[in-house]
Amino acid sequence: MLMEVMDYQHLTEDRSLGSVELHVSDLARESPADSQYRYESTGAREVAEPIKIDGNTCKGHLHYRAEFASALNLKHVHFDADENEIQKAAHKVQHNHENDSSGTLPTVGPSFC
Repeated sequence: MLMEVMDYQHLTEDRSLGSVELHVSDLARESPADSQYRYESTGAREVAEPIKIDGNTCKGHLHYRAEFASALNLKHVHFDADENEIQKAAHKVQHNHENDSSGTLPTVGPSFC
């Protein structure tokens, strides 16, 4: 997980002060004993990590506390998100097209039969 440290600017755009990388593997491990909880916490970590700018340059330290909280693994449960605006518009166009077509090609210009 990448945590970006920002400097709040009231009149202009906020600016990045750098970032700190947090490895989830430092906070959690697979839980072979309990199939309902696939991962378990390795315990809380209190850390002071250097804030990295441009990869190698550091500017100050970010002090934080992180801990993994496991969630229940539910079989056959899916979290479906609602459609976004683009998906809604695409489905509306598709639905209108299906309702308007009667199986014949539209005629263009005069028809000579």
